[in-house]
Amino acid sequence: LICGSTAVVTSTVVLFVLLAALGANLAVERNLFRSSNKAFATLLFSLLVSFAVTFADTGFLPLVLEIMIRGAILVLPIFFAGACFSLELERGASAPHVLSANLIGAMAGGILEYSSMLLGFRALYLLAGALYLSAFVASRLRRIR
Repeated sequence: LICGSTAVVTSTVVLFVLLAALGANLAVERNLFRSSNKAFATLLFSLLVSFAVTFADTGFLPLVLEIMIRGAILVLPIFFAGACFSLELERGASAPHVLSANLIGAMAGGILEYSSMLLGFRALYLLAGALYLSAFVASRLRRIR
């Protein structure tokens, strides 16, 4: 609603998502996340922040600043999820297992996105938090074995 046409909105969102993915990989490459525990904690925190401020009124801000803030809020969880994925891939026992888990998670997330019609958009943040917490626990249990 901020940017106007569908093409502008789509291209802006794709730009922010790609920048988040690139940033996550650069952050992991430069060892900004010393452990996946820190990455998962910041991911869960970013989901809570996004849940809290998604529908905050930012109409009083200049348009460019509003787009930047909303874009950052939108992709902050994507940035930390990308860092978690990169860390798991880097430290995982098997790249095919990590990649297949990521693909299954992406497909499940796409399917669960439709639950927003029933539960509301903000509920997706809580649902994503529960699923990422489950993924964190599962990755820890896998390492114990």
